[in-house]
Amino acid sequence: MQASVQSYGIVNEGKNGCGGKKGVRKTVIAAALAGLMIAGVAGSASAADGAMMASKEKCFGIAKAGKNDCKSVSGAHSCAGQATKDNDPSEFKLVGAGECVKDGGSLTAPK
Repeated sequence: MQASVQSYGIVNEGKNGCGGKKGVRKTVIAAALAGLMIAGVAGSASAADGAMMASKEKCFGIAKAGKNDCKSVSGAHSCAGQATKDNDPSEFKLVGAGECVKDGGSLTAPK
């Protein structure tokens, strides 16, 4: 009669119904490929953001209350959407290149 021995290490493929070493290897490879795909998508998204930002400019003094795009240069607040009055010269809105002056704004922040 042969004694039964339990092993808590890596089991041979097919012995526990989970695929053993090959199952682990496939999981690691799949995770690595997913990581590479995500990195590629993030890289192309940041390139697209860079191209979009190249065609935009900060325009001070045209943002409406609650419609600014970032923190106030005067230090009144630190987030987008927190402007308290229309056309505050310390608030900016991103606009297409060449549009700021046409809209009555300024490309430079107040001092």
